[in-house]
This record gives sequence, C-alpha cells and structure tokens, in this order.
Amino acid sequence: MTRGRLLSERLLPGRSLLARVLSLHALGIAACALLTLGSANALLQYRTRTITRNMLLEQSAGIIGGISAAPDGHLSIDYAQTPLAQRVSGVFVFAVLNGDGDILLRSADPAASRLVHLNRIAHVRFLTLSRSQPVLSTIIRPFRLGAHVYWLAVGWNLSAPGVVFDNILRNFLWYSAAVALLVLLAVLAIDLVIMRGVLAPLSHLAELVRRSASATGDDDRDRRLQTEALPSEVVPLAAAYNDALDRVEAAYQLQRAFAADAAHELRTPLAVLRARLEMLPPDAARRVLLDDVSVMTRIVAQLLEIASLEQLVVDASASADPVAACNAVIEALAPMAIAGGRDLGFAGGPPSPVRLRIRDQELFQVVRNLVENAINHTGPGTTIDVSVEDDGAIVVRDDGPGIPEQWRKKVFERFWRKDRRDRSGAGLGLAIVQRIVLSHGGRIELDSAEGEGARFRVRLPAATQPHAAPV
Repeated sequence: MTRGRLLSERLLPGRSLLARVLSLHALGIAACALLTLGSANALLQYRTRTITRNMLLEQSAGIIGGISAAPDGHLSIDYAQTPLAQRVSGVFVFAVLNGDGDILLRSADPAASRLVHLNRIAHVRFLTLSRSQPVLSTIIRPFRLGAHVYWLAVGWNLSAPGVVFDNILRNFLWYSAAVALLVLLAVLAIDLVIMRGVLAPLSHLAELVRRSASATGDDDRDRRLQTEALPSEVVPLAAAYNDALDRVEAAYQLQRAFAADAAHELRTPLAVLRARLEMLPPDAARRVLLDDVSVMTRIVAQLLEIASLEQLVVDASASADPVAACNAVIEALAPMAIAGGRDLGFAGGPPSPVRLRIRDQELFQVVRNLVENAINHTGPGTTIDVSVEDDGAIVVRDDGPGIPEQWRKKVFERFWRKDRRDRSGAGLGLAIVQRIVLSHGGRIELDSAEGEGARFRVRLPAATQPHAAPV
C-alpha cells in the first residue's frame, strides 16, 4: 500500500484528490485500451495474413491448372480454366518464370513485371512488395510441367479500388485509436461528473471544519461536527476531528483552571506580604518592594479577569455610560500616572449623552487596561488623553514612542511583551480588552507610528434600551 501510494504521488504530484482519481483512471483506461487495441490488431493482422495466403494459394493453384505447354515448349494459359476469369482485371497479376528468371508468361498488367525480382526457391514463399505502388502481396512457388520446372509468381494488388477488405484491416489500428480516444474523453467526462458527486461529502466536511474552526461561541460543543448525515467512509475523519477537539478542550480547560486557581491562591499571600511591608520603616527598599507587590497583585487580578472572561455571558439589555467609565478610570489611575510623571486627563465627551450595550464593570475593565497600557509603555512627561467621541467611541491617545507596524497585531496576543525583561506587566491588558470588545460585537482600532504615539479607539454597539436617569 505504501509503495503504491508513493508511486502515485511521484507520478501525480498534484494535491487535488479529484485530479488524482481522474488521472489514475485515465491511465488505467488508456493502458487497457492500448492492450485491447494491440491484441485486436495482432489478431486481425494474423487473420488478414492467413486469408491473404489462402487466397494466393488458391489463385496460384488455379493458374497452374490452366497452364499448358506446346510441343515446342511454348507456354499458354486458358483463362477460362483459372480463377482469374471471375476476378476483376488488375486485382491479381501473375508471371511464369524459368530457371534463368526469364518471363515465359505473364498477365497484361504492368505490375506483373515486378514479380521477376522474387527469389526462386524450392518451396512456397510469401512476400509483400510495398516499396512502390501498387502494393502487392505475392506468392512464388515451383511447379512441374512435363520434364521442366517453372516458377509461378502471383501478386494480389492491395491498392486496387476493389480491395476494401484489406484496406480496412491495414488501417484498423488508426481507426480504432481515434475511436478509443473519443471513448476515453467521453468516459473521463462522465467520470468527472460522477467523482464530483462522490467527493461532494468531502467538500461538505471541509466546509463544516472551516465553520467549526471559525466558531466564536462560548459553548465549545458548537464546534463539534455532526456525523449523522455524513457517508460512512467520511465518518472516521469527522470523528477523529471531534476527538482532537476534545483533547484540545481538555488541555485548555486544565490550563485555564490552573491559571484561575493559581491566581486565587496568590491573592491572600500577596495581601499579607503587602500588609507586612507597610509595617516596615519607610525607606527606598520598602518603596521598591511595595511597587513590585503592586505589579504582582495587578498581574494576578488580570489572570482572574482572563479566567472570568472565558465564561463571559453578554447581557443584551446592559447599558453603560462611557463618559462615567472614563472618569472613573482616570480617578483610579491618576495616582499611578502622577507617580510616573505622566499627564493623564479627560479630553472631552459627546455633546449629548450616549450609552453603550455593555455592563459598567466590563466597560471599566476595557478603559482601565487601555490607560494602564499607555502608562506602562510611555516615559515620564508623556500626555495621555482619554475621550469619548460623538458616536460613543472611546479613544485613549498618548504621545509616547508609538508602536512599530510589525508589532501592531502582536500587542493583542496574551502574554506578549516587546521586552521580556519589562516588569511592568504580564502582557494581558490588551488581550483582555480585545476579548471583551469582540464578545460584545464591537471592534478595536489601533493607529500608531513609531515616535508619534499611539491611539486606541474602541467601538461598541449602542444600548438598545433607554437607561433611567438617576433621581
């Protein structure tokens, strides 16, 4: 099986299964057709040769029976006593030769002169003269008349208009090859239609796999392939795909559970560590350690956010005020920005209130992670502006170093950091933002140029229900 598969791949390197099947089928049909044509042609040539020789033997025997010799040795022929009387003139020619090769008697057709070149031997000999026209199938045989031995040469003119039988046989291979080619093309056309129908389930399976791979539903069971409507030959492939998904899901669940459990277990030790550090006398070492604990605490919080987002359920009736969320984030992170020498502020909102279809806590997470990202990746003296556009889009802009083009897609990957030695975070903030925004049917846009700062714009659907104003 392996050797056959390797041979087919060597002969047919294409990747199309349909092309492979059709090509192999065409090769098989062509081989069978050639074998059939060759066998039929050999059989017909044998039959032609047998019929021709029998005919020549019959003609020569009849001609010998009609030849007579006068007392002076002159030969004559009585055509009425030979088969030549029933044949069309020009189809058969003959010549009678003596031992010296002289023509003693011959038919009137000029082609009879070519018979003189046949070798005179002691037994019957058949030969085809085809170097010039007309083509003659000949026999030369010795016969005795009285005390003398003569040779009779008879030629069958295969080029004569009346010799249709031999003409068909001689061209049988070419006629059959043309017919076989037309049959082969017709069979391949029918095969193409049949194989497209046979391979249609594979195309359907590929489409199912494509849809499964692009599914974004929270329920991983939506990704499984339904095998009830698939042919039995394709079911094992679909089952193997489902099994692979099961293993991937199990590994993913284990990893997610580990991250969530580890984050939960670290919260209490970090809180205890912070409390003990705050009890130490104030000095530079205490301040550095407290900063490190703050970073670790934020990373643990982001890990918990990531774990909770995997089970995020979107509330279609949710409604949040983007301006209030931005102001709340600025108030919460202002001490962090001031301590790092950044200028953080709200640059303005829409002329009329807008509300977005998202819960307040989730919108707060989106804006906070964007602002934290700006604080962590810009230097002292940087200005960070947060604003809300007229359509409710939230914009976080900074005038920091910017993001090179080759990194703009990577910044949304989990745990990606430009510099692994950077201790300001774990590379989860923008991944959290993207997860929340996409889950709510929104999108996030990044505009940046190296050395010219970065601008993140978050667009979320507007709330579908009016929100009651606080009293």
